[in-house]
Amino acid sequence: MLGRSWQPVGKNGLKNANEVAEFWSLIKRLRHVHWQALIFVRPLFVGSYRCLLFAAQRGHASLSVMRPLDIQPIGQELAIKWDDGGESFIALEKLRRSCPCAGCKGERDIMGNLYKNPDKPLPADAFRLLRLDRVGGYAVQPVWADGHQTGLFSFDYLKHVADEA
Repeated sequence: MLGRSWQPVGKNGLKNANEVAEFWSLIKRLRHVHWQALIFVRPLFVGSYRCLLFAAQRGHASLSVMRPLDIQPIGQELAIKWDDGGESFIALEKLRRSCPCAGCKGERDIMGNLYKNPDKPLPADAFRLLRLDRVGGYAVQPVWADGHQTGLFSFDYLKHVADEA
């Protein structure tokens, strides 16, 4: 993870010890949320710390994780009851097509080039959920009838998929 030996101080960066302390406090809180939250941290090292801090203070950068209390497949949907009392229903086909694994979504190299498997039609078994495994306290891993099981759906990403129109 991030170490204290490198301090983002300088032109357009942090100006004083208070900002440095606040920066590391924010990093610690984000680090415990989920690795995707660290995507918001990357711009810090090119001088946009204040933008992130402002967004976090205004509630635009989530510092808390939405957690499911219960997740159950019901028919052709995944039903989720969230800890805030809300409920979500995700069609299993939508869930499979939203798989975040590198084989489905691809992955980028250091230059930003996307490497992805060619798109192929999915068989009917691709949308039949065999089981849903919990991964630590941050994600679920669906196991599909066609053998695909490499996608880890963080709770934040699962909520994002559920909220998409």
